[in-house]
Amino acid sequence: MVSAYWISLDSEPRAEQFDAYARIEALEVAAFATAMGWGDSAEIPAHLLDQEIATETRKRFPNTVQGWTQRPMKHLVHGIRPCWPDEQGRAELNRVLRLLHLYGDRHSHVGSFDTFRCLRLADEGQVVLRLGSDDKWVGAALVVTVWVYGQIFDLAAQTWALADIDSWRRRWRLLICRCQNVSRDQTYGVGRNDPCPCGSGFKFKRCHLEIAEAFNG
Repeated sequence: MVSAYWISLDSEPRAEQFDAYARIEALEVAAFATAMGWGDSAEIPAHLLDQEIATETRKRFPNTVQGWTQRPMKHLVHGIRPCWPDEQGRAELNRVLRLLHLYGDRHSHVGSFDTFRCLRLADEGQVVLRLGSDDKWVGAALVVTVWVYGQIFDLAAQTWALADIDSWRRRWRLLICRCQNVSRDQTYGVGRNDPCPCGSGFKFKRCHLEIAEAFNG
């Protein structure tokens, strides 16, 4: 997500860098296929069979953790933050970035060969790839999903005047808040007009009350 915003700010030179990184991915796919015992199932572009070209390609991307940008995440975030000039927008961006750091940095930009190292075989011989600890990550993933797609809708709504933008943003922010996990203990004794325990700033009746009643039966 951060990289997508960052490339759009100065797209031409960064697109060239992105294309160059595709060559690294082709080499990694070949290494991945070999490690999995798939033999010649991965096709490598002919020019990458030249060891000199392959070596130069790898030298261009010495830090695999930084992916195609070869920039620290703080650098990328610093570049895109001015896209949200209002304080509330920046606060929402920072919140999503914290979630991405918590559960996304581990796997979102690793290559195919790195992914192979995360694979394991279950007792039945099924290949399993662990992308998170447990279902506690589901709420965080939903928050990020709603925020990203909401950004796209927000841009379209502004450009083509498709909706009452202020009303849309209130509903969107409420939806993001309701994606957060709130336990039964957190909602116990909370009144309808009290602030929601999720910290959204909305009243409990507007935010998590219906969800809490559904789970508490």
